[in-house]
Amino acid sequence: MRAPRTTPAFSQLYRKLNTAQKQAVDTLDGPVMVVAGPGTGKTQILTLRIAHILKETDTPPDAILALTFTESGVTAMRKRLVRIIGSEAYRVGIFTFHGFCNEIIRRYPEDFERIIGAEPTTDIEKIDILRNIITKHTFVHLKPFGDTFYYINDLRQAISELKRENISPDKLEAALRDARKTFEATEGLYHEKGVHQGKMKGMHETTAKRLARTEELLVVYRAYQEALREKRLYDFDDMIVEAVSALENNPELLLRVQEEYHYLLADEHQDANTAQNRLLELLASFHERPNIFVVGDEKQAIFRFQGATLDNFFYFKKLYPDAVLIPLTEGYRSGQKILDVSHSMIQKDGVEGRVPLTSKAGVMHDLVSIHALGSVEAERAFVVESVRAHIADGVEPSEIAVLYRTNGEAEQWVRAFEDRGVFVSVESEQNALKDPDIRKFLVYLTGIARLGDDTSMSELLHVPFSGVEPLDAYKIIHHARRSRRAVAEILGNRNLLSEAQVEKPDAAMALYERLVRFAKTPGSVPTVIGDIIRDSGYLVHILNSSRAVELIEKLAGFTRDVEKLSIGQADYTLPKLLAHLLLLDEYRIPITKEIRAAPRKGAVRLMTAHKSKGLEFDYVHIVNVVDGHWGGRRTREYFALPTGGVDGDDNDERRLLYVALTRARVGVSLSYAMEKDGKGCLPTRFIEEMDQALLSSEVHEGKHDHGADLARKPAQAQVSLPDKVFLNELFLEQGLSVTALNNYLSCPWRYFYSNLIRIPMAPTNALLYGNAVDRALKRFFEKYRDDGAKDMEVLLSLYRESVLRQPLPGEEIVAMEKRGVEHLAAWFSEWQHTFVRETLSGYSVRTELSLQGDLPKVLLRGELDKVEFLPDGSVRVVDYKTGKPKSRNAIMGNTKTDDGEYFRQLTFYKLLLSLEGKYRMHDAMLDFIQPDERKKMHREMFQNDELDVDALIKEIDTAAQEIWSLSFWERTCEEDDCRYCSLRKMMQ
Repeated sequence: MRAPRTTPAFSQLYRKLNTAQKQAVDTLDGPVMVVAGPGTGKTQILTLRIAHILKETDTPPDAILALTFTESGVTAMRKRLVRIIGSEAYRVGIFTFHGFCNEIIRRYPEDFERIIGAEPTTDIEKIDILRNIITKHTFVHLKPFGDTFYYINDLRQAISELKRENISPDKLEAALRDARKTFEATEGLYHEKGVHQGKMKGMHETTAKRLARTEELLVVYRAYQEALREKRLYDFDDMIVEAVSALENNPELLLRVQEEYHYLLADEHQDANTAQNRLLELLASFHERPNIFVVGDEKQAIFRFQGATLDNFFYFKKLYPDAVLIPLTEGYRSGQKILDVSHSMIQKDGVEGRVPLTSKAGVMHDLVSIHALGSVEAERAFVVESVRAHIADGVEPSEIAVLYRTNGEAEQWVRAFEDRGVFVSVESEQNALKDPDIRKFLVYLTGIARLGDDTSMSELLHVPFSGVEPLDAYKIIHHARRSRRAVAEILGNRNLLSEAQVEKPDAAMALYERLVRFAKTPGSVPTVIGDIIRDSGYLVHILNSSRAVELIEKLAGFTRDVEKLSIGQADYTLPKLLAHLLLLDEYRIPITKEIRAAPRKGAVRLMTAHKSKGLEFDYVHIVNVVDGHWGGRRTREYFALPTGGVDGDDNDERRLLYVALTRARVGVSLSYAMEKDGKGCLPTRFIEEMDQALLSSEVHEGKHDHGADLARKPAQAQVSLPDKVFLNELFLEQGLSVTALNNYLSCPWRYFYSNLIRIPMAPTNALLYGNAVDRALKRFFEKYRDDGAKDMEVLLSLYRESVLRQPLPGEEIVAMEKRGVEHLAAWFSEWQHTFVRETLSGYSVRTELSLQGDLPKVLLRGELDKVEFLPDGSVRVVDYKTGKPKSRNAIMGNTKTDDGEYFRQLTFYKLLLSLEGKYRMHDAMLDFIQPDERKKMHREMFQNDELDVDALIKEIDTAAQEIWSLSFWERTCEEDDCRYCSLRKMMQ
């Protein structure tokens, strides 16, 4: 007689199942598909089904295979199973898809020659391989000038997507051949009449470029796979691809694996990609009616970026048309109103036949509310105060969640809650490299590794634990620039510090001595970093922070990754580590801290909507639900991938919001700011799709209601008198150029560091290219003025000479030369008949402007690319632009993405000439050297009138008064990646 293989817990739990749940547990033979909406008990039925198989059949535990998507899912399922069947639960095969494939490879190594003995590749190695491929090959589309590696991230993601969809280079090549034939057979590809006769139509040109990029992607894909083989490396995605390929091509291996498992179960099946679905299909193909059980919910398919699509979910129905379909329609989490609102919205995705969920949660008075706030600050204040009200009513903080759309939003919400004394736990994937306090440490490390680099040393002086006071830092940087000495040289020399009028020279010299000692410290990189953490003052700095626990966790993640990077590399140095970290940062590859398995008691939980999948809370606050952020997101498809089944972006976003809404048991609120950065915002379009009769909507008038003290911007800082005196002197000395003014209007700290303190920054390729073109045109028109010769070859020769003067490596010099010759040749051919001989090139103006109040006259200065003398005695100012041509509306600042910098520049030149009094400006011209995508050249003429000049003077007056009074001291530009605001924040 067989001993029972379940515990009393099974019987107790089984009796609590509803009819549909019991059917799912009891139907043991043949294919079964369970559609399990949020809170309908899918994990419970999975584990009870496994227990029922063991209870009712002779199947050994290790002949049952359950697959899920995360290690935490594996752990949760096994824990439940242990409670139900006891120790036999440890013999049941519960794996992630990758874990299962790894198990096959481990047990049958002879069938996986490419993987066995190879090492998993790191993200850094992937980037290095792709950069190598881009460098060595001549690509037309994947190697843009000025940013050779622009497409690296897109290539990395495309290759990963192809692997997840089980598309090899050969399959991609075949698909591209078919796509090219189909495209070339398309009717109406070209204009048949008019000025564009014979040219491809714009809509088709976009498709043609996408196809061309994908054909180059194929070259990269093949080279990438070859590089992995040569280096004995494999991708994480290769685990499933290799396993599927081996099972497809080796019938004996497939039979051995199939014979091991009698029952297959797959959790969260809506998240399966093509490769994972193919694996399930192969494992189940031994029987015509296999015992395969999948559970999922197409309404919660939110991982399309991982290859999951609705086609993959519905594929099961096509494969097994006689499968038993069991919908679970009773929810045990959310109140009925929450379920009804969510259902009314999700129905708009066009999928038919859904049955609304009925709440069995016993929740009374559940609420879905919409809140419109005047500003971003007011929204944060409102949400924080709402959470505080929940806590005051006795709600456990860990039962409250704040859900946002992207990881990058975490920091602003952490600050908002900490400012009001609310303890939070951040459970979204946080990139340690983006944390302001971790970045301070990286700035410090960079300064140690690059003692001779002025930019690195200038930034290091901003680190609060450097020991150098802000004003002394400004003086050191300014004196280095003025005296043409290195920042490090001044830092370590008492006489030079005295010349710079540094108040505390001992602190500066002590910092220099520490940096030199750290730079010479022997030992491995992890050891050296440990010494720096301890002895630099950084450890004390973070321990004194209100975020000490979180920062220690992030620092642990950082040091753990440093150890991984240095394994097996005897020559691994600090500069090499920083180069790696720079790549991680550039390509947005995170170093993440471990997410706690259990929430912190007493902490409000902050996470992305994606991360909330599978969790539940009493109260959920979904924030920043503006259109374009939740729904209406603009995405660019660079490649024409044959991955199929791509659902609409808005449907993806709608399902994501559905997941967020259905995390709540009792109450869910959605909030948004009606205005951001001076522009109006609309709520997500999905709110209009909800049953309005079930919503509570409220518009909160004003920008600072509901916690006004939090919503207000910080009070103006008390800037010390020495700081103000020093910076005022610098302002009077430097004055304002139009670049400085534009910088100030876009970000006051960009102006402060670029134009006032003038921290040295490495020039970009675009700037170097512009300099080379400007210099060539200046010399050409000077020569034309002298001898009257208009010769294209002279211009191109002058340009080639200018290019050779640029501080660039050989390959980039060649690319810059090719680009400029092409653009200047087109420009010359188009406009040579318009050349004016009487000109001044590179004309400099320095003059003064009297402003209101007690502010002294302000120096205004500028250099005009070219001044052309017109027959009536007036002049035309010409300004060359080497970037892509802009429309007249964009130049005037009448588009969403432009603030009128170019037009302000031309008006500034009119003001300069007017104040100087030598020349009367008739008009101004923006001359674009680069043709547009249709090879057409562009010039735009403007006659800036006195009203334009008056408006500009008001802008100058306002900016000058703010700079003089330092009233901008606590203001930032709100751009997430602004390096200038980051420097300022380090000082705070």
